[in-house]
Amino acid sequence: MTVFDGTVSVSRVFDIKVINVNDAPTIWGKPSKNSIPATIDFKFTPNADDEDTNTTLSFSIANNPAWMRINSTTGVVSGYPEALDADEYTGIVVSVSDGITSANLEEFNITVTPITKPLKTGQELSYVTYDDGYYDKGEVRSFTRADDIVTSTSMGLMWQDNADVIVVKKPWLTELNYQAYRHEDTSGDTAATYCTQLRLGGYSNWRVPSVEELMGISDKSKVNNGVDKLENSIDAQFFYTNGDIYWSSTSLKSESSKAWTVKFDYGSNRWNNKSDAYFVRCVRNKE
Repeated sequence: MTVFDGTVSVSRVFDIKVINVNDAPTIWGKPSKNSIPATIDFKFTPNADDEDTNTTLSFSIANNPAWMRINSTTGVVSGYPEALDADEYTGIVVSVSDGITSANLEEFNITVTPITKPLKTGQELSYVTYDDGYYDKGEVRSFTRADDIVTSTSMGLMWQDNADVIVVKKPWLTELNYQAYRHEDTSGDTAATYCTQLRLGGYSNWRVPSVEELMGISDKSKVNNGVDKLENSIDAQFFYTNGDIYWSSTSLKSESSKAWTVKFDYGSNRWNNKSDAYFVRCVRNKE
């Protein structure tokens, strides 16, 4: 810098150092699934960035279960939950730091579901090599009954079993929605609405069972060789039974206007038009 009075000038030299203001790193993303079965690998890689150049980022994790870990360099979150790790884990937080400031990913939850063993069908005789009677494997079905509700301890489900089960018939969807090709719209006077409005045993959170759940209460020991019908193919704890068709909540993948049903004379599954009216046996998860 120089100063001049018109006759003489004086100069001085000085230095200026420009210091970069650190920008905090950013992090985003979420796991593709919030529920995984036990004994299945879990892996999630969040996205992270920093506007500052020549910055090394490091990652950490908090509130994570013991089976879950993070790579502090890459940010990869991974783990292998064992069967005993089946539980719900909440408030997991992944953080990224540039050594000066840090940022947190929005917390996420992960549920590890228990291993579900296949259930025995009830068939004890083998008629064809490698049929269910040939293998005779799986967990024995177990049911208890109280207050018009049958509880499946092996499936963790509670089933409606009052007089309505053999009286009430509902369509999967209304004729209006069927004709309008709204094949997943279960509003109106439908099986789904009936179950939603059901109040039984002090519970209100009833629903239409999936086809797998509905097949789970079918008892093949009641049918001889799939031909000679002995009695309705359902456990004896179910007092209200008939051999007719019952709705499931499972749509036919190849044709959305149809859904899977189970006919309890022989315990066979099939598909039917969603506008048809059939019996309903509601279910709820055991708490």
